[in-house]
Formats: sequence, C-alpha cells, structure tokens
Amino acid sequence: SNWNALLQTLEGHSGSISSIAFSPDGTRLASASGDHTVKIWEPTTGHCRYLQILEGHGSLVNSLDFSPDYIRLASASRDKTIKIWEPTTGRCLQTLKGYRRKVGSVTFSPDSSQIVSAAYDYIIKIWDPVIGYCLQTLKGHTREPGRTSNSFVTSVASSPDGTQLVLASWNNTIKIWEAAIGHCLQIFEGHNNYVDSITFSPDGSKLALASDKTIKTWDPVISSFVQTLDTHRCLVTSVAFSPDGSRLASISEDKIIKIWDLVTGHYLQTIKSYSNNDAFS
Repeated sequence: SNWNALLQTLEGHSGSISSIAFSPDGTRLASASGDHTVKIWEPTTGHCRYLQILEGHGSLVNSLDFSPDYIRLASASRDKTIKIWEPTTGRCLQTLKGYRRKVGSVTFSPDSSQIVSAAYDYIIKIWDPVIGYCLQTLKGHTREPGRTSNSFVTSVASSPDGTQLVLASWNNTIKIWEAAIGHCLQIFEGHNNYVDSITFSPDGSKLALASDKTIKTWDPVISSFVQTLDTHRCLVTSVAFSPDGSRLASISEDKIIKIWDLVTGHYLQTIKSYSNNDAFS
C-alpha cells in the first residue's frame, strides 16, 4: 500500500511540457516546452538538475527525437523550423526550413540517416540531417471537403526496419507510406475522432493509435484492428510500447498513465503522477 511508482519529479520549465524523449542508452531525458526551450536531464541523480538548455526556437517546441546512434537530437517547433542539436554539447548543428506552417512532429529513421517531419500544412518532409537537405516531400493528407477543423498530420512513426512511414491525421485516418519512393501503401479508417499519437511495436507487427479516449492496436499486414483499449476518461495524448512489445503505456489529459497487457487487453497499472499543473507528452 505504500509502494509508489514515481521515481523523480523534474522541474524547471516555465511553460507546459509538450514532448519528452529518452536517449537510446537511457542516461539522458530531453523535454520540450511552451517556453521555447529544450532541456536535457540526467534522470537517475535525483537532483532534478538539467544538463543542457537548448535555446533558439521562436515558439513552442512540439516534438523531440534522439537519433538511435545518439549523435543528434531533433526538435520541431511552431516557429515552422526543425533544429538538429548535438546533445552532448547543446550546440545547434542545423536549422531546417521549408514549411509555411507550424511543424508538429519529428522522428529519426532507425539507422539515423534521415529525419521525417510533419507540419500543420499537411506536408511530410524527409531530410538528410547531416547536410540539412530535404530529400523528399510527401503530400496526401489534405483538408477534407466540408470540414471546419484542420486535418493536419499529428504524429509520424517509422517502422523498425525503416522501410515504411505511418502518419496520423486529424481527418481520422492513418496512412502508411513506402519511405523509399513516397508511395502510399495503405489507408486505415476506423476511428470516430482524430488520431493524436501513433507508434510501431518494436518488431513492427503492430501499430498503436491514440484517438479521443481510446487506444486501438492494428495489424498493418492485414489492415485490421486487433484491440480497443478503453478506460481513460479524457483525451489520450500519447502511447508507447515496452521494448519487448508485450505492454503499452498510455497517457491522458486526465493526468493518468495506464500500463496495458496486450495479450489480454487489460490494464495492469494506473499511475497518477501529476499535480494540478498539466503536463502532457
């Protein structure tokens, strides 16, 4: 009864937290905020002392991702740019420009050789992070006729082998693209509301999608959903698989994290880790 899952509370941002990412070796944690900064923390010390403050964005930072080789950290911002940082020094290596609207999501390819980004203008770009050059532009998510709300891309994920990109949109659809040639392979439709977060399982056999108060798991091979996980009371903002793919974590605007068993579809733990100050990732 006295057990508490909370290990650390890291405080220091002056704005809401919009995204967090662990380094591949687990020794660093990056956080992005509405205060326009990215901070890199040492999560194991217990001192809640940030190691680097990365400054340069002119607006809220929406998304973060470490490269799998831990050489770079990418940040996407509402200032319409993506910045590539050297996480060990905090130095900005590249500023990627080319969007006309806010950049909502960014992710590295599994081999660290490319960056995929999505913006509020429905456009996906694939970049070379070394030279800062746009290699490919994917268009396919558009504003739906008669819709009053935006249908921009909200989340981007790369398959573990790097051959496919999956994109979630506010038009309630998921699209899977062949990364090499920019061809749309599949369109998933099955949510009653927009999809806010999407991720591949570590072996690539499943997709987890967060939409409204529910999470769905999909089989991308047969284009069919496997499970619907539904006990959150508020909007689910992010989902993540465990390294072995057997469990799924979800975080919601009800300030609760749930851990799910994907074999049974039941949740194993409910972690209430937030105070009255909202913090979403």
